[in-house]
Parts: sequence; structure tokens; C-alpha cells
Amino acid sequence: MEAGADGGAAQAFLPAANRRRSDNSRQLQTRRLGAPASSVEAAGSDGAQSGKFEDVISDASASKSDNVRQVGQESDEGCGFSEPEREFDHDHSSLKHEANSSDPDCPGGLGFGSASSGKRSRRYHDRRQFREPRSNFASAAFAHAATVAGPPFPTTSLRKPLVGRLCNTMFEGAFDGVRWLAQVREEYGVRLLLLLFASQHIIKGVVQQFQASAVMWLLREYRVSGPRMQVYVSISNSAWALKPMIGVVSDLFPVLGYRKAPYVILTSFIGIICTTAIGLSSKASTSVGSIVLGLFGMQLQASTNDLLTEATYSEHIQEKPAHGPDLISFVWGGITIGNMIAISIVSWLIAQFGPRAVFLACIVPSSAILYPTLMNYFNESPYSREQLRRVRQAFLKQQEVMFLCVLMTVLTILLTVVGSVSSSHENHFYVGVGVLLILLPSFNILLRPEIARVNTFFMLQAALSVNINGATFYFYTDTAEQYPEGPHFSAWFFTTALGLVASVMSLIGLATYTRYMKDWTYRNLLLFSNCIVTLLSLLDVVMFRRQNLQWGISDRLFVVGSSVSTIVVRQWQWMPGVVVMSQLCPVGMEATMFALLAGCMNLGNQIADFIGAYLLSVLHVHPTGAINESHEFENLWQASCVATLLPAVTIMMIPCLMPKERQTEKLLMIEATSATVGSPWSRWWASSVESSTNERSFDEDNRQPGRQESRDQHAGGGLLDDDHLRRRGQA
Repeated sequence: MEAGADGGAAQAFLPAANRRRSDNSRQLQTRRLGAPASSVEAAGSDGAQSGKFEDVISDASASKSDNVRQVGQESDEGCGFSEPEREFDHDHSSLKHEANSSDPDCPGGLGFGSASSGKRSRRYHDRRQFREPRSNFASAAFAHAATVAGPPFPTTSLRKPLVGRLCNTMFEGAFDGVRWLAQVREEYGVRLLLLLFASQHIIKGVVQQFQASAVMWLLREYRVSGPRMQVYVSISNSAWALKPMIGVVSDLFPVLGYRKAPYVILTSFIGIICTTAIGLSSKASTSVGSIVLGLFGMQLQASTNDLLTEATYSEHIQEKPAHGPDLISFVWGGITIGNMIAISIVSWLIAQFGPRAVFLACIVPSSAILYPTLMNYFNESPYSREQLRRVRQAFLKQQEVMFLCVLMTVLTILLTVVGSVSSSHENHFYVGVGVLLILLPSFNILLRPEIARVNTFFMLQAALSVNINGATFYFYTDTAEQYPEGPHFSAWFFTTALGLVASVMSLIGLATYTRYMKDWTYRNLLLFSNCIVTLLSLLDVVMFRRQNLQWGISDRLFVVGSSVSTIVVRQWQWMPGVVVMSQLCPVGMEATMFALLAGCMNLGNQIADFIGAYLLSVLHVHPTGAINESHEFENLWQASCVATLLPAVTIMMIPCLMPKERQTEKLLMIEATSATVGSPWSRWWASSVESSTNERSFDEDNRQPGRQESRDQHAGGGLLDDDHLRRRGQA
């Protein structure tokens, strides 16, 4: 009975609820059309009087345009928001609470089964009517604007999408950069990025660019010839070739248990002192030799900081090789931005205060590395005696690496001494070639083939990239009295304008590499970039022959145009080398191996300076900034041809010397802790040890026949030889 009563009540409830829903919907539709509420109530009081409802709807439709005009008038007074509408906004939260409250007749909270719930429903629909004037107001506003302004000009409709697309592209690029940086930070941590910011972006980016831009202007004051200027610059940069010995010393002789921080602090103080000394010097009180010595001290600071931070991020890249190209892009992107900052200032400093003022400006940035080092952003833990003993034993097990580090140090000192003492460029040439002929076979004999082949390629490419910058500096910067036919570039254009173009193009090259080329194989990317660089470098020959003037192209336009494309491709050429060197560092000796490989490239650059100086002397190109020295540049285009075609020889070696893997793949898959496994020396040594062991065992067996007989029986699986069987038969 109770069930039947409940069922009857439910059947009685549903028609009433449906009627209320129908009435509410009619009220809502009528009010949206602008009909009075009283007419709706009159029409909806009797469900059978459906004709009255249609009459109300038609009357409301006829007055809709009047309502729109009324809303437009309200917009002039108060943006069309009436008082009940503001009441709706104010009571919106309470309305939500009432609509969602529970009701005994309807568990869903809609409340169709009581007077209070019906009141809430009517209140809800009463307030919803005030939402529509907002859309009416928007329609009226747009209609009014179209009436006043009339049809738009065609240029406006075309200009706005173009500006919009440009803005969208800029914002998307900025957001992509932020997301990319956040991903790098998530993978490698903030402390590592801040350490790289101080050492790579500030010191290697800003300070190094300051010094590199000012050093030739400083040597020009002493009337140093072009070939000799290259030798001096090579001597000051020889600190970069000492990286292997710096790495060995830092690994084997830690200070208070720390391998990196003490050496960074020590060399930083040396660099700051040398920078201050050159900045406060004068031409009368300081000789060229003292200037070169001070430049060497500054480069020693930069090379040490660079080596130890490179070893740090090399360890992180080996842990997460998939994001290695992104971290390398972060490093070199920051270096390029630092170069741009320095380039934009350095020409003004040189023009206003002279080249020595540039070194004074480097004092504060040179000390940027001290704070993250003192705060242990290297994440070093002091070595215990047991750990140091194991590290030294691991180094002694790979004596070949130690020998190569010592050999490179000796050869670097030899080049530096010969460059300082001898004034004969022929001696420089023969010593440089001799060093190259000693190093290449040594690395290929002592190191594992994967490392030796890559090192051979990059060292050959560096040594054959003959440097003639000492002569081209005078070619571009000589005045009209010194070189009447020359370009006559000012310090601002040569240093700042061309430098900014180079930096921007480097960023573009880095961005395109990171976006499109980081997944290429080493071979494909190096083949592509080297071929294009060789073709583009031939444009320098056109410039030095002054052929561009005959074509009607100004010197500035031609130089900027050739630099735009060449620098982008050179960035593609450079990045695979940095990535592959990071991948070829065995676990546990990252600093030493990275220093060995990078030191070989730097030593190759020093050899290229010596070869270039000899080439310029042979072609009688000795500019010094003297008056009427046009004859000194007659054969400069020939030197440029040699400097362009010699590196092209290494293109044919890429399939043989470079790995076929992609840049995101690991290279040392077998015995990743060894730098010598599989090398010719290790194989020869292992075979000689094995043969000597066999010979000793054979001699021992001959001295003990019984032992040999039993060993032969065991080796033959119990079978006896003929002599033994014969002896047994006689017995």
C-alpha cells in the first residue's frame, strides 16, 4: 500500500513539474524577446490557452527592434547595465547555492516538488533574463560602429592580419624559448646553469670578446707587422693548448680535497692582475713582450675556467645524452649574446679612450666566476685519501693518456719559445709542421680508435685552416693615406657593426641547428656544412682582388652580405665538434680527456697561425699601417685562396674519421671508462705480453718433461702421443 501511494504521488508530481518547467521556459523565451512579464503570466496561467502564448510571442517579436534601440541608448548612459542586472551579478553566488541545495522532493536539488523550489526556479529565470541585454548591447555596439565608420579601407583589412601574424610569431618564439630554457633547467639544474652563465657567458662571451677586439688595436700602436702580429696572438693563446696539463694537475693534485674550485680561484686572480696591469700601462712604459705576457695570463684564466666547467657539463651530458645538444646550445647561445654585448661597447671605448681602456672594463666581469665557485656550484665533495688513491691508480693504469698530456705540454712550450725567440717565419713553419707530424701518429697509436679518428679530423681541419688575420686587419682598417685603394673601415664598423652581424648570424645558426639539425648524424652535418663553407669563403678572394667594386658593389655591403651566410654555416660546422668531444670523454676522467681533445684543436689553431705567418711572408704581405703600403696587399688574394682550399682536403676524410651515429646517441658503448681500449699500442702490448707468457711456460715445460707429458695428456683429452705409446709398448 505504501508503495502504491508513493507511486501515485510520483505520478501526480511529474505532470505538475512538467507544467512548471513549460511555464518557466515560456517566461524565459518571452522575456528574451522583450515581452512584459504580466502578459506572460496571463498567457501561462492556463495551459489550454496556447493561442494567447503565440500572440504574446508575436507581439514581443514586433517590439524587438525597439528594445535593441533602447539598449543602445542605455549604453550611452551606463554601458547598458540596469539595476536588476547588477543585482544578478551580486546575487550570483547565492543563486548557485540555492540551485544546488538539496530538496526532499527532488534529491538532485532542482526542487520542482515544493513551493519554495518553484520560487527558486522562477527566481533563477528572472535573473537569467538580464544576461541577454549584454549580447544585445554588443550587437548594437557593432551595428553602431559599422554605421558610423562605413566600409573599411582595403589596406586596413590587409594590415591588421599581417601585424597580428608578426606579433603571434614573436610571442610564440618567446614562449618557445622560455619553455626550452625551462626544460634545460629541469634536466640539469639551476646551479649548473648559473655556473655556466658566469664562466661561459660572462668570461668567455663578454671578457674574451673585449680582449680579442682590442688586442690587434693595441699591437698596432707598436707598429707590429701582420705576420708578426699573428705570432704574438698565437703565443698569448697558447694557454688554451695547456688544457691537458691543467686537467691532469687538477685531477691528480686536489687542494684540500677539491679538484676544480681552487684552480679556478688561483687563475682568476692571475687573470685579474694581468688585466689591471695592461689597462694601467702605457706605450712608453711597457714593451710588446710585457703586453704578450699579460695577455697570456688573461688567457690562462679563461682556459682554466673553460676547461673545468666544460668537464662539469660533460659529466651531465653523459648522464642525459638526449638533451646534450640543448645544453650545448644554451652555452654557445649565451656566449654569442655576451659577444654582442661586448661588441656593441668596445668600439666606443677604443675610439674615446684607446684600447687599454677596454682592459680596465674587463676587471669586474673577470671576477664573475668567483661567487659561484666559492658557493660550490661545481657540486664538489672533498676527496678522501682513499678516493684520491683510487683516482691516481686509475690514471696510472692509462699511462698513454698521461704521456699524451705531457707530450702536448712540451710541444706547446716549444711552439711558444720558438715564436718568442725566433723572428724567422720559416722556422715557425717547420716547427709547426713538425709538431703536427708528431702529435697525429701519437694519438692514433695510443688512444682507442673512436677517439683517435675524431681527434685526427678536427686537428687536421684546425691546422689547415690557415690564419691570415694579421694582414686582413690592416687591409680593412688602413686609412686613405695608408692604403688609398682599401675599404677604409672605421673602428666602429670593423669592430661593432661587423661584430654584431656576426653575433646575430651566430644566434640564427645556433637556433636553426637546435631546431632542425641536432638529430642529424655527424657525417651528414659535417659534409653539408664544410662544402658550403668552402664555397662561401671564396667570396674573400673577390674582396681582396677588389672585384666587387668593378661589379658596382660597395665594400661594406659586400662584406656584410658575405658574412651573413658564412657565419651561419660555420656555426653548423662548429656545433657537432663540441657535441662529439663531450661524448668521447671516458667516465671518471672527463676533465683530462676533454682537455686533451680541446687542447689538440687549440694547438692546431696555433699551428695554423704559424703556417699563415709563413705564407704571408712568402707572398711578401707585410703591412704595418705605414703610409702608402698598397703594394703589401697585392698578393693577399693568393693567401686567401690557399686558406680557403686547404681545409677542403678534410672533407674527403669525413666518412672515414667521423662516427656514423646521430648527435643524440652515445658513442662509447663498450668499456666507457677506458680511453685506450682497442688502440694499436694496447693490442700490441697485450699480444707481446701473451707471447712472452707462452714462451716462459714453454721453457718451463721443456725443463720439466714429466710435467709436459701430463699437460699434453690433459690438453689432448686423455689421448697420448706416438712416442709415449711406443715407450709404453717397449715397457
